[in-house]
Amino acid sequence: MPFTVTIETKIREFQYKVIKNIVFTNERLFRWGLSDSPLCTFCKQEVESFEHIFFYCNVTKAFWEAFCSWLGECQVNFQTFTIMDIFFGVFNAEEDFIILNHLILTAKFYIYKRKLNSKNPFIRVYKAKIGEIYQVEMKIAAKRNKLADHFQKWDKLLPHIGLWDGCRPN
Repeated sequence: MPFTVTIETKIREFQYKVIKNIVFTNERLFRWGLSDSPLCTFCKQEVESFEHIFFYCNVTKAFWEAFCSWLGECQVNFQTFTIMDIFFGVFNAEEDFIILNHLILTAKFYIYKRKLNSKNPFIRVYKAKIGEIYQVEMKIAAKRNKLADHFQKWDKLLPHIGLWDGCRPN
């Protein structure tokens, strides 16, 4: 699925690590003596397991709620996410499969990067990152003569990431 929804190699690699359960959390790092505490980087209340940091943590839950609210504003079709949707992607989405799964993948990667920097995830920072990704993908699509596909993928998000410039293919 990552090879279908994104061209970003770091996101693809991260999803591979998710599937193989080799994304390191404080729980593992503490067990190996590489972290001072097994507690969550964000909430500092629960043991930081993979499930906790990406789904059950109150800080992460607030991020996912804001994420879902933003998807609703963008009119991206989705249902309430389960933990399996977050880990592996949403496969019952027909119309918005590509953009929805791309956004979930980048959100997971963003959460993990924020964890590594000991900073909480915020939707406004995430949306700015999405704007950067959009710009990079547009340049690549232009070079590959695939702008129509690019604009089709990003169409619903353009007015909501501050990049709508009125130029898209007819």
